[in-house]
Amino acid sequence: MLFALGGLAGSFTLVDPFPGSQCASDGPGCDVVGVGMGGAYDIQKISFNSTATQTVIQIFYNYNYGDALLNGFPVGTATLNVGDLFFGGGGATYGAALHSHGVFTASTVYTISNPATQQATAQTVLSGNSSFDYRDNAVVWMADSPAPGGGGLSSSIVGTAVNPNAPADGTTNAFLRTTLTLNYAAGSAISNQMLGPDVWVYFASTTGGNDIISGSAIPEPATWALMVTGFGGLALWRRRRAAG
Repeated sequence: MLFALGGLAGSFTLVDPFPGSQCASDGPGCDVVGVGMGGAYDIQKISFNSTATQTVIQIFYNYNYGDALLNGFPVGTATLNVGDLFFGGGGATYGAALHSHGVFTASTVYTISNPATQQATAQTVLSGNSSFDYRDNAVVWMADSPAPGGGGLSSSIVGTAVNPNAPADGTTNAFLRTTLTLNYAAGSAISNQMLGPDVWVYFASTTGGNDIISGSAIPEPATWALMVTGFGGLALWRRRRAAG
C-alpha cells in the first residue's frame, strides 16, 4: 500500500514512490511494460476528495506518451488499454471505466457486488498473451455485468493533457490528469460510504497491470508504526540539536 497524505475522512492523496521504471524488483508501484521507456506508463499520484454531495477523484499519470483520448495501443502481439478505476468504502466496491470497453461506458460508475466475477485480471484481459512482461494476477478491468450505480448518482469523467510537450517521469510531473466526479444526495448510502474512514482507491495504468497505485485514507498498522518511529526519531534529533 502506498503512503496516504491527508487526514480528513473521505480525503487523501496517494503518491507513487517509484520514479518511472527505476525499480529494483517487481513491486506494486514498479513499471513493468514501461521499462526503458522513460516512465511512459507510470502513475504519479491520485487525489481523493469527498463532501456530503460529491466525490472528486483525480489521477495524474502517463499513458502511451500522453494520449489524452486513452486509445488502445499495441505492445508485441497484444493491445493494451487504460485500466478501470476502482474505489469504495463501507464494504461497497465501485468501478468506473475511463475509456469505454465491452458493455462498460466511460463516465458511468458501476456497483460491483461480486469482485470474484466482476473484476478481471491482466491474464484474463490479455488472454494469456506472453509476448511481453505483465502482471498475470493484477486486477485491471471490470468484467461480467456489474449494475450501474444506484439511483440519484451521476458521474462524469474529464481528461486533460497536463504537460504533453515536456518529458514526464510520473513522479514530479505527468502527461495526463483524468478527473472522475460523482454527484449524489447528502445522507445517501454512497455519501456515507465516501465520507467514511475506510475509503480506498485502486488503479492500474494499463490492462497489463504494469503500474498500480492503491491505498486508503487509513494507513495500515505497519505504516502507522513506521510513522511513529519516524516522528520519534525526528523529536530525538531536535532534542540533540538543541542540546548541541
